[in-house]
Amino acid sequence: MSAEARRPKTLRANEQWRLARTLLESSAVPEGRETTWRAAREVLESERGDAHLVASVLVVDLGGRVLLARHRRYLRWGLLGGHLERGDVDLSAAAERELFDESRLPVTVHRTPLDANLSTYQCGTAAAPVRHVDVCFVARVKAPTPTTHANSELTGLEWFDVGRLPTPLVSDIAELVELAGGSAWRHTAQTSNAAGER
Repeated sequence: MSAEARRPKTLRANEQWRLARTLLESSAVPEGRETTWRAAREVLESERGDAHLVASVLVVDLGGRVLLARHRRYLRWGLLGGHLERGDVDLSAAAERELFDESRLPVTVHRTPLDANLSTYQCGTAAAPVRHVDVCFVARVKAPTPTTHANSELTGLEWFDVGRLPTPLVSDIAELVELAGGSAWRHTAQTSNAAGER
């Protein structure tokens, strides 16, 4: 990412935060995730200070396996994703871009959020730990275990059975995998996608 793309507080960035707030306000909160969503929305609705906006994606193949990445900086298995950049038109587009950048997997991301949470950690664009609002989406590929190509940010990129997830895991990954299999989310995503195709 260039220094130009890392500049915070641009008008475009403000618009991205507004769109993120609108998306979460209009989306159903998954059962059991009320606290994490509330924390994320509170940052989006307030003066965010030094907080960063992140889009991530849980990729599921035709056989129900999930694609996880081990990031060079954190050395734990987690989702693919990253910070929004200036050209991203919305969160799901950012998740799609990050997915392709990191795995070369051309998949359409469902526009309905799977989850939202707030966490604090040090990333590559900050000198100290900062708050991150992470909005997670799901992408379902219509093929059994498609080929992927990890970029230089990753030390691992593999498909896993949901009952045999690797360790160490980024926190909440197991819960997100379970959430992605929930019938309520699947119905919401399918309804949203059908409406968007009309």
